[in-house]
Amino acid sequence: MATALLPPGPANSFLGSQVKILTTTGTEFIGELFCYDLKTTNSLVLRNLRSDGSISYKWIRSTAVSKVQAQPAQGASSSSALPAVNLLRVKEGALAAESDAAKLAKKWQAGVSEEALAVFEAILKTMPCEWDGEDIVCAGVRIAKPYKPETCSCGPEGDEASLERVRKVLRGEQEVQSRETGSSSSQPPVDAASETATRAE
Repeated sequence: MATALLPPGPANSFLGSQVKILTTTGTEFIGELFCYDLKTTNSLVLRNLRSDGSISYKWIRSTAVSKVQAQPAQGASSSSALPAVNLLRVKEGALAAESDAAKLAKKWQAGVSEEALAVFEAILKTMPCEWDGEDIVCAGVRIAKPYKPETCSCGPEGDEASLERVRKVLRGEQEVQSRETGSSSSQPPVDAASETATRAE
């Protein structure tokens, strides 16, 4: 794991170096190790300079990393001119990447289903919410598994108006999921015997 490959202290020597990250799903990412945090978010950020001069950042959770390899520095002539770097854009890009990483960290919750994450994101579009274990807490309303309107309950800070608003969002998400499920199974099964008979005729 990344915590073993990038321990506090010696990991400083990797900062600014080109590395190749192999994830647990087999995906590879190559870039400059821009920063890492093994205490709070347990994640790292790779930075890449695009051909148009812009900079991209890739935020990766350490738990998704299976291997880290240092890449040899790309050879370049000593007379080759380095591209100009707009420090303001670098700062803005880093702040944007940090903000995106914080938003992703709030959305992500280990051990919950894809349906639960879809419900969380649907609610987050209309009102702030957060995870409390496997429950979703929103405007003083607690939503328990399986995240249906009937599993909502008011907490100490909730009220009937908030409860009804959350239930309305959940009903809408139920309709979306039902439509998606229905469209995937709308094609009637083909009877092999009747199809064979038709072809024989």
